[in-house]
Amino acid sequence: MIKVKQVNAFDELKLILNDFFQENKLSKEKIIERIQAFKVHFNREDSVYFLTTFKDVPKGFMSLDITEKIIQTNSLFIKKSEKYDEIIYELISRVTKQLESLKKEYLQIFFVHSLKIKQKFVENNFAVYTRVKMVYDLKENKIPEFTLYPDYELNYFTLDKLDEELQIIVDANKNHLDGEIFPQFSNLDILRKFFFRSNKNIDRLRTDNPIMLKNDKIVGVNIVVNFSDTNSYIWAIALLPEHRRKGLGKYLMLKAHENCKKAGVDQMILDVTVDNVAAYNLYKNLGYKETMRYLTVVKKY
Repeated sequence: MIKVKQVNAFDELKLILNDFFQENKLSKEKIIERIQAFKVHFNREDSVYFLTTFKDVPKGFMSLDITEKIIQTNSLFIKKSEKYDEIIYELISRVTKQLESLKKEYLQIFFVHSLKIKQKFVENNFAVYTRVKMVYDLKENKIPEFTLYPDYELNYFTLDKLDEELQIIVDANKNHLDGEIFPQFSNLDILRKFFFRSNKNIDRLRTDNPIMLKNDKIVGVNIVVNFSDTNSYIWAIALLPEHRRKGLGKYLMLKAHENCKKAGVDQMILDVTVDNVAAYNLYKNLGYKETMRYLTVVKKY
């Protein structure tokens, strides 16, 4: 009854894309804009799309980006229904098998909106992590006063020092949970490509992103991108292990809050793994509120 097929013509997606946009309550202008963006992505050599149907009626789709070592979701949508859990599981498990021939190291599936099927994935040799989307309201919350720990210096993220800044993320994620979930954080060359791929429109990257230095060496970064004129997203925050427990992570967050608020941003958004207790508690103590829990499913081929 549930079928999964690789899509070879963009027109096959139009019906399910329309459902996707309607569920997200986009305006007609935005729908036209997004369809064009999907069409461009569909025609890229490093992308692949799958459509899933139930009783031959389209129920969802998944698009994936293919990199040197990793296959990861670009978009994932399943229509809300009683069959959601069954459909999402069949889609992911069948796509996993179909893409095995590409001989990549990892398959990453983000935003699986059902916590109930976590155990089923685990029993079938997937690594599964519960992630949380959190939001901080800059308009409602007053940013507390904050000072920098002695011997440290504030500076700002620049593309001309990109390798040095990204290396902090690589070093911070060694032997860390996020490095396990996101292998693209484990190697500078891979992370550099991931950075530019994730921030295709480099204008989204804020110019006031705080970085932390000690003795003129970068030890911490907070990379924030603009989702819109009023929403900013914490793309990555990282601090070298030997510089933790000094309030520097909190400082980097509050400085980003201050800069974004001055620029007219209303909300800060981030995602964090529930089992990353230190980070989760930091965000919660800063005033971030949970808006959604979801699964990230990883298959190591």
